[in-house]
Amino acid sequence: MKDLSCGLFVVIEGLDRSGKSTLVKSLYEDLKKKYPVFTLSFPDRKTPIGAILDKYHKGVVELNPEVQHLLFSADRYEKKELIEELRKNTIIICDRYLWSGIIATVVKGVDLGWCIETERLLPKADLTLYLDADVDLISKRRGFGDEILETKEIQSKMRDIYYQMKDHNENLVILDASKSVKEITKEAVEEIERCFQSRSLEKLV
Repeated sequence: MKDLSCGLFVVIEGLDRSGKSTLVKSLYEDLKKKYPVFTLSFPDRKTPIGAILDKYHKGVVELNPEVQHLLFSADRYEKKELIEELRKNTIIICDRYLWSGIIATVVKGVDLGWCIETERLLPKADLTLYLDADVDLISKRRGFGDEILETKEIQSKMRDIYYQMKDHNENLVILDASKSVKEITKEAVEEIERCFQSRSLEKLV
């Protein structure tokens, strides 16, 4: 395993049931052969804030959209110092991050600019890999519909908003979620290696 002079913060984004968690696990198994790797997932449903968000996702509690967003944001801020420390010499693979929380709020009618501003002090991802999935495809996957945002109508709206990430994230790469796990992992590893090499060169300058 290599000792890294700099790390990398990689975020996996996408619609519900698009294969994010599967890709995170696959990337971890692939990358750990060469690098120190750490995985994260948001929301962290084991924390007090995450427990509220878990109940919200399952329809147990209702939340005002702005309150919902601030809780999503607070969940991420709780991991701010951890991310900043790990990214010094570790590759972090994160299942959902800023845009998952932002889009889950914007789809309720809240202003995109306000949502982005609340995230301003959080660590920025070095690379965001977006798994682009057809809504008809994900709606057929096991578990779809278990949580309140998992309807075809909401997911279609969320997909439209996800495309706006390109205007706010220069380090965004779109991957085709309809491909096999092996194919997607290969493409993702190539993008991570490319980004890592670029970061390493920046450290030398």
